[in-house]
Amino acid sequence: MRIIVTGGTGFIGHALVRTLGQDGHAVTVLTRRAGPAKKILGLARVVEWNPTVSGSWEQEFSGIDAVVNLAGEPIANGRWTESRKRSITQSRIDTTNAIVEALRGHSTGP
Repeated sequence: MRIIVTGGTGFIGHALVRTLGQDGHAVTVLTRRAGPAKKILGLARVVEWNPTVSGSWEQEFSGIDAVVNLAGEPIANGRWTESRKRSITQSRIDTTNAIVEALRGHSTGP
């Protein structure tokens, strides 16, 4: 399968990308920092993206089989104030919306 993973450099994402690759899947990781990601993700294809800006990263959604969205503001970096909770939530909403729009642009259905 061709699988896109966002948040592939995080604790869960890194393990998932490694396992998917070992199982023979073609994995593309969308990340804000491609340089460091390439060093830790081995054979996975790494593409730089910014989910708040339309760009060439959207082409990665053409012909994919699955998306795993783990991207968003880290949850373990500090106290969960009301402001921080809103920021954590909004980061996931914004990322999901960007993925939906990219998928919509590459839809093969009706």
